[in-house]
Amino acid sequence: YRELQYEGEVLPSIKSFDPDNEFVALAMTFSKPFSAGMKTGYVFLPTELVTPILDQKSNQDFGSSNILQHLLNDLMRRGDYAAHVESLRKAYRRKRDIMLAALRRTLGDVPGVSWTEPEGGLYVWMTLPEGVSTCRGQALFQSCLEAGVLYVPGDCCFACEAGQSVPKHHLRLSFGVATPNQIDTGVERLAGCIRRHVTETDARPGAGRRQAS
Repeated sequence: YRELQYEGEVLPSIKSFDPDNEFVALAMTFSKPFSAGMKTGYVFLPTELVTPILDQKSNQDFGSSNILQHLLNDLMRRGDYAAHVESLRKAYRRKRDIMLAALRRTLGDVPGVSWTEPEGGLYVWMTLPEGVSTCRGQALFQSCLEAGVLYVPGDCCFACEAGQSVPKHHLRLSFGVATPNQIDTGVERLAGCIRRHVTETDARPGAGRRQAS
């Protein structure tokens, strides 16, 4: 999502801190910033990784699409790629702002509920009180499905060592595909579910004591 930055400082890539090309592999794609159907990407690799990764790739997909590579080359050469990415930045920035405004309107007064205000990408990361599980199959997730809302449970987004646990009270919201009206409707439905489950959690015996500790 590096090309989908809407504001803020342009941060250097981790690869830029590897001037001798020894430690960092930088993988990029055209499908996220340009077009979801452009399943084509590229990678900068330390020299010793080039051959084994090419061998692995050839075993997985038997080669990338020639026609997509020629099409992308033509789009970039004519300047159409950069123009389209800029138009997408404007569209996604507007949808991000709509989602953030809807969240402030519907959940801004709920204790323990917070979210990021991303400067790029397609997602808002939300945090709920620790007693409210956002995991697949749990009460909040099921309530949201019944209300017609789908989010990515936050526990799917953490890496952990074997035997370690990850936080269960985060969720990821996407504003990429939904229309502005769908974003407003979806956030309102999500907020209703969250308010109900936060209230139910607070009402459980001993909830106040746990929070106080």
